[in-house]
Amino acid sequence: MQRASNCPARRLLASLAMGIAVALLVAPTVGTQASQLQGDCHDRTATLKHGLHGEWVQIKSAVIDKGRVKVRVPGDVDLRTARRLQMIEAPSRLPLDFVNDTDLCQCDQVHSKASLVMEPFMWGHYGHTTFDTFAATYATMRESHTLVEDPVIYMNFDQNANEVSSINSAGQVPLDDFYGEMFSTVSSHPIQAWHALVEQSFTSRICFDNLVMGVSRRIGHYRSDLDWPEFDVALMKSFSGFLHRKLPPYRELDLNCKFRVAILDRQSDRRILNIRELSLAVKTHLVTQGVQDYCVDVVDAENLRFSQQYHLFHNTRVLIGVDGTGLLNAAFMKSPCSGCVHVQPFLQDVVDTGKEYEMKAFCTRFAGHWESWHNDNFSSVVWPSNFDPEIINLARTGTKEAHSKLQSLHEGNFVSREPNMYVNVVELMQLVAKVIDATKYSVC
Repeated sequence: MQRASNCPARRLLASLAMGIAVALLVAPTVGTQASQLQGDCHDRTATLKHGLHGEWVQIKSAVIDKGRVKVRVPGDVDLRTARRLQMIEAPSRLPLDFVNDTDLCQCDQVHSKASLVMEPFMWGHYGHTTFDTFAATYATMRESHTLVEDPVIYMNFDQNANEVSSINSAGQVPLDDFYGEMFSTVSSHPIQAWHALVEQSFTSRICFDNLVMGVSRRIGHYRSDLDWPEFDVALMKSFSGFLHRKLPPYRELDLNCKFRVAILDRQSDRRILNIRELSLAVKTHLVTQGVQDYCVDVVDAENLRFSQQYHLFHNTRVLIGVDGTGLLNAAFMKSPCSGCVHVQPFLQDVVDTGKEYEMKAFCTRFAGHWESWHNDNFSSVVWPSNFDPEIINLARTGTKEAHSKLQSLHEGNFVSREPNMYVNVVELMQLVAKVIDATKYSVC
């Protein structure tokens, strides 16, 4: 009998087994785990892509070293490329170096998964986080083709603000957090705090194989004006459809309700104090119009998870609410068979003239129908006890001179943002009825 060591087949198998074992020991770890890499410098040469309107840059190779972003580019950097690369400095808040040396071959950490670095816009504010950060992330991933790569997302939080309150001791936003659940639709990894990685770069050279910095602005809600040419309506509808597939169901939602009217309630400011009276009036109108399988929900969205909010508003025909980011949920409604009724607080048309235009753009584009009611009754407003008496007197006066002064005062904005109010149910119901009548026979 031949010995194993003299058998060619067995020697081959033994060699393969040894090779695999060695490869497993020295192979770079996928994702954000640390590894030692001594590779060909060509592997660390950057290749660049950029957004349609120049809001983000994708670098196929970059290094974070001692608090600086280093990009290895062959030869001289032309002015156009340099300008695009300079965009990296905004979302990363780090200086940028163009280098052509060979020391970038050595990495203490290799991040082989796609990585996105961005500055959140007013993190924790529902409207801005949802549409100016989350929706923008989706748009960027679509444009850079990283949506299917399960990327790691780094947020460059402002450490001196409330933004860091949602970060745990591991420097992450947990997946069970409100916004963690939101971002779990685009990445299975918890959101990472960028500043924590930057701190590591002072002791470890961190290399990225596919780094995207900045976000697309094609569907931010500040670009939703009716005449804004770059706002991508189709992309926003694609975003809503993506969420419908990815988010867990809202099991408590009554799916037997075929015609839902949702009236937004609020926990503190800008509340409709006679909301129950309004709800009863809506029910009465639905009955008189012969609408079948209806429901009227008074919704406190602040007590719902993001997935619950999405499915609730996706299955809403008519959305009624005081001006605020809750009305931006119109983006998730079914067009053109839905509609919104925008309740504008006292003097909002004076101190914040752009809001009506913005809400009209969202509702007409994504729900289909829109009406707006202005509260012109000073006596219907319940002013907070700590409100500036001068502001109240200016609001009461109602003259052009008083309105002009309110516009010039920063505190004048609080005329429409702070007080609760009673609505004129008869007037408001005339507009609600128009939206109900326009949508009750529509099939979505």
